[in-house]
Amino acid sequence: MENIIVCKFGGSSLSSSEGVQAIIDILAQPQRNYIAVSAIGRRYNSDIKVTDLLIELHRCILNADTVGINRLWKDISARYLSVFGAFVHKNRIKRLLKRTYIIVLEMRDYAFTVSRGEFLSAKLLAIATDYPFVDAACIINVRNQKLCVEASINNIQKAIRKLPKFITGGFYGREIDIDVISSAHFNRESKEYHKKKALMRINAHSKHNKICRKVGLLSRGGSDITGAILAVGANAKLYENFTDVNGVMTADPKKVGSFKPIRRISYDDIFRMGFFGASVFHPDSVHILQTSNIPIAIRNTYNNWDFGTIVCGYAKKPPFVTCTDCAVVYVKGNVQLPSYDSILRIVSDCNGFCAVFSDAEQARSYVNSLAEQKSEAIALSGLEKVEGVSVVCNLSYLEVSTDATRKGGLMPAIESFPTEMLHLCRFSDTMFLIAPKSQENAILNAIVSVL
Repeated sequence: MENIIVCKFGGSSLSSSEGVQAIIDILAQPQRNYIAVSAIGRRYNSDIKVTDLLIELHRCILNADTVGINRLWKDISARYLSVFGAFVHKNRIKRLLKRTYIIVLEMRDYAFTVSRGEFLSAKLLAIATDYPFVDAACIINVRNQKLCVEASINNIQKAIRKLPKFITGGFYGREIDIDVISSAHFNRESKEYHKKKALMRINAHSKHNKICRKVGLLSRGGSDITGAILAVGANAKLYENFTDVNGVMTADPKKVGSFKPIRRISYDDIFRMGFFGASVFHPDSVHILQTSNIPIAIRNTYNNWDFGTIVCGYAKKPPFVTCTDCAVVYVKGNVQLPSYDSILRIVSDCNGFCAVFSDAEQARSYVNSLAEQKSEAIALSGLEKVEGVSVVCNLSYLEVSTDATRKGGLMPAIESFPTEMLHLCRFSDTMFLIAPKSQENAILNAIVSVL
């Protein structure tokens, strides 16, 4: 097949019956063959995502909290009946919910329970649109919350040869035990290998095994990853990521009152936006699509007439600002640099370095390791330097990408604030600053006004 378009619909697209109707209208257009969906998202800012309700449900199951289990499942069921009730017969929805509930209670498995949001969304949307449904556990391979790329692509291509179109759930797949399936770890003639194979054959016939035996989760936001690998496996000409905004903006619309759309952006820049706090697109999915040179269209489900933002190999660097919570550790002296997944930035000078963490726990872990090394460490919290090894996460990390002609206007806007900001640094096309959380919105609006 040629000219295939792969689509992913996020939780905001599935938060209401209006969103489902918009999806149905979009899928009525040609070439949108393969679809990945998220669990139902928030209806309003203070709402709780279905995924978070399922996480709480699992906790209640482990604690034998019958009242909590009944309350949470009632809320989850009401959400799906409200969103899909106009498109799928309510008795059919109730039967699916009941079957899912029974298995969730019997399995008591975290990954299986949490993944049921995407499973139910995909199953019900497939019924509503008359698309075939494919369980993500049949095509996506996961190990330790990481995507097994080659195996997943092979599975997807096998499914595509059988089905001209289908809908699947994002965020989860089949958990792969590399120790069992890899001959590099076990000699096929060894007793250990045959014991594991025998155990697999026994488990293969256990109750409910086909749908839940080895469910594994990707990291949060992993539906983007599912959609991206689906596009690669389908050799798509375009990957469309549908959300509730008209593409990528110069700043987070939820935090600033003035923002502008970015119509074209490079893979590298959209990756940086995701890594430094923007919730537009999962950074890992960018690399998957960039490797296969598949362009991305970030579009609004509710405004399908808007072409949104195109992400491709080359684009002029647009001005934008990202913002995320952070904890900062300043280290004096010559000590080992930290190596953590949550490191946003490290800035060093002759006196030491400043490490910016997006995860307060990892910041505390690093400070504790410094204490063991008997190094002089200072945790920056709020507006003052606190001696010792404590870290307080009440800071904001802002990164501004712009061209040199606008920097002249940016500096006066930033310097108009009290000189209590903890750090400011400029590079060729980027500047970043760490400021008190209380000043975040004011600084964001000042920056956006000159972008």
